[in-house]
Amino acid sequence: MEKSISFRKIATIAGAMCAYWMGSGFATGQEILQFFTSSGIKGILSTIIFLVITGSSTYFIASAGQKEQFENPFDIFVYYCGKWIGNFYIWLSVVVMYCVLIVILAGAGASLHQFYGVPTYAGIIIIGVLALSTVLLGVQKIIRIISSLSFVQILFLLILGGYGITSLAKDPNIILKNSELIQVAAIKTPSPHWALSAILYAFFTTIVIVPFLVSSVTIVNNLKEARIATISGTVIFTLSIIILIIAELIYYKIFVGKQVPTLAIAYHISPYFGSAFTLIIVIASYSAVSSNLLIITRRFAAYKTKKYNIVAFVLILVAIICSGAVPFALLINILFPTLAYSTIIFIALMLYKELKKFHTRKNH
Repeated sequence: MEKSISFRKIATIAGAMCAYWMGSGFATGQEILQFFTSSGIKGILSTIIFLVITGSSTYFIASAGQKEQFENPFDIFVYYCGKWIGNFYIWLSVVVMYCVLIVILAGAGASLHQFYGVPTYAGIIIIGVLALSTVLLGVQKIIRIISSLSFVQILFLLILGGYGITSLAKDPNIILKNSELIQVAAIKTPSPHWALSAILYAFFTTIVIVPFLVSSVTIVNNLKEARIATISGTVIFTLSIIILIIAELIYYKIFVGKQVPTLAIAYHISPYFGSAFTLIIVIASYSAVSSNLLIITRRFAAYKTKKYNIVAFVLILVAIICSGAVPFALLINILFPTLAYSTIIFIALMLYKELKKFHTRKNH
């Protein structure tokens, strides 16, 4: 008999999923601008495609993770793809984490430059050095404490979006007018079609969260909890995307030409709100870079050894060079679609195995 459902655990996992997805790229608004808002009103419609794909894929991943109780969360890649392709995706997930680390560094640098006047490269170096120091000193408690700011970040985004929605009362047609303007603007997009952009974002968010989600669902009591939590988290995240799309459509003329759309909007609402939001993004970026750097370094070397220190130093040095050499918006435009396309085989093999399991159950 299944144990009773714990709504606290469901809420914990759903919230953690949203916090994990709402990294620097999302919080700055640049991800959503490129993948959704750039298509205007169609961008809002495309969130349905995103919800279906991401909801289905995370549903299967969470179900497999809860049932199989993998000793290593990365083993789910072998479970779905076999030894050779599975091992490829294990290493790809490490690459994904590193690419996300680079994007987060670039986002932090762009944020500091846009509203504090700090040179972009200087901001990147500051965050990079702080993250390296944290990882070398092993101050994991600081990382965990600062990670909790992700929920504050979500609150700020909701306030920003909510304020935008109230502005519709003043000009109900502003979304339609800006929707036409934004589609002819020189905004970088991951694909020439709005539906494909949504599909690519769904693939990207799936590959990013696989190991984290598999680890998270081990705390639930049963399969039903894991599935409810996953669906809830995906729905909440999709609603957050819609709120941000609406805010960006309403305030398009305010952030046009800026690397960090949400901060431009936040400062328009209130200089104090904008300053606080900038600080939250920078601190959250430091936390995310530190956490990712710690996990990646441990994949290559034992904790607190000479090799560990060297690997961490080399990784952050390369990340600083890459994130400073390419503009933040361009990094997202290049890296995220590339990683999304590389996820196609994993999604296909996952669906094949799930359909095969369904067919077997149906015939027995």
